[in-house]
Order: sequence, then C-alpha cells, then structure tokens
Amino acid sequence: MSSLTITKEKLDRSKVINYIFMKQSVLPKFQSENVSNAIDNLFGLHAARLPTPFTTLFSRVPGFETQALWDHLYVKIDHIKLRCMRRTLHIFTAGVCSDCPSCYYALSISRLLHSNKKIGANMDYVSKIKSIILSFVQNKPMTPKEIVNLVKFELGNLSDEDNKVITTAMKELWEAGELCYINKSTHWGKEERYYGYTPSVYPKLHLYHMDIKEAQKKLVHYYIDRFGPVSIKDIAWWSGLSVKVIRDSIRELADEVIIVELDGTNIEHFMTVRGLSSYLDTSFNKMVG
Repeated sequence: MSSLTITKEKLDRSKVINYIFMKQSVLPKFQSENVSNAIDNLFGLHAARLPTPFTTLFSRVPGFETQALWDHLYVKIDHIKLRCMRRTLHIFTAGVCSDCPSCYYALSISRLLHSNKKIGANMDYVSKIKSIILSFVQNKPMTPKEIVNLVKFELGNLSDEDNKVITTAMKELWEAGELCYINKSTHWGKEERYYGYTPSVYPKLHLYHMDIKEAQKKLVHYYIDRFGPVSIKDIAWWSGLSVKVIRDSIRELADEVIIVELDGTNIEHFMTVRGLSSYLDTSFNKMVG
C-alpha cells in the first residue's frame, strides 16, 4: 500500500469556501439544473425533518417547485428516502442509492443484532416476525400501526417486550432496504407514513450485500470526494464511523486521497486527487477568485 501524498501548496481558505459552495450548488453560477443533479452533488439530501429537503432544493435549483421532488419520489419512482448517514433520513437518486444503503446495511446489522439481544429476542423469532411483516406489505403499503396490529393478531396476544421486537424488526427491514418509506401526504410539511415492500415499489432499485470494510471505505471516499477538503472530525460527524475506521479507510485509499494544507489551521485535511484538480482548475479560480 502506498503512502498518502502531501500537497506542497497551501490552499486559500476563501477560495476553499467558494469551491465547496460551488460543489454543493449554492453559488448562482453553479446551481443545479434539476433536483436529481442537486441530490447527487450532495450525495444524498438530508430529510430528517419534513421541510428540510425542500428548503435545501429551493436554494440550489432555480425555479424549484415542491411538486418536483414529490414526483421523483412517488410518481416516477426514481428517488427514494432511506435511513443512512447517522441513521437519519436521506433522499437518493437511483444512480447512487444502491451503493449508499448497501454500505449502511453492512454497518447497521451488528448494531441491530445487539439491540435484539439487549431485549432478549430470539433471532428465529425475529426472522419469523420479519417474514410476517413482508407478507403483509408485499401487495400494498401499510402504516406502522397497521403492521404492528396485524403481526400481533397473527401471533396472538403479545407483551410490551414483543412490541419492541416488532418495532426492531421493522427498523431492520427498513435499514436493510426491504421496507421503504412512503409519505402519502401531498403537503410538503406534513406526514402520513406508510411502509411498502421495496422490490414492489422500486423495482429498478437493486441493493446488495457488501463487506463491512469495503462499505466503510466507500463511505469515506464518497464524503471526501463530495465535500473535501475535510478533516477526520468532519468525516466522523457525517458518517458515524470511528476515527480508527476512518484513518484505516484513508490509508486504503492512498492512491485516490491526498493530504492538503488549509490556510489558517494546523488540522490535517483531505481531498481526492480529482477534487484537488478541480479546485486548481484555472477557469474555476477565475470565476470565483
């Protein structure tokens, strides 16, 4: 494995800020042509709160209308809302979403298994509940309450602990991509939550299993490429990965990632080779400099 390259040139802080705003489609000259382009530039649109994705797109897509995002999610079915970074909701386009949730599926399973053990759940029992849930939603999406009530009816009277197992099973199915989130409210600030069977709702979306180290490395690379120059702390906040995992992943990416010196700070920052080339591009510097 080769060692990381260290750039000799110190990057100007004001130009770096402009460069990041350019990549995130905030600067007027570099705004996105459409919703999909804006989402890809951000590698996922933060959607933990209902209005957040809309306000983000208003500032990045000229003439954006709320119906445009709704159409992508529930009419064209080429965008999907998933629990990913830091287990928060993000919206992805079909082009990148298979990679990202597949990464997080690999990272979330061990945590979910620990959660099942913590509440004393038998894994065969959890698997049975998951099969029941999937059988209910395969033909039509249902609300979480409908799912819980149907599972309880199928299995008989259940305790509060069993209810926790059902909820955990739903979360695991959602994080694994087998269940998908659907908001049936047409108002951009309201929610009518349903869960559907992902292969039925999104037939063109293909999630796949991934080695955990490969998943970690991909996420680190995506973040550095989309948002660099970034520090270890920045990557940890975004991804939820430990500092050790991030450093190990960066070492694995030595041919694609470089260390850069940022004016006004002694903290190590990282960019991809492609990112630095874009930053140093004369046409970019002429437009924002």
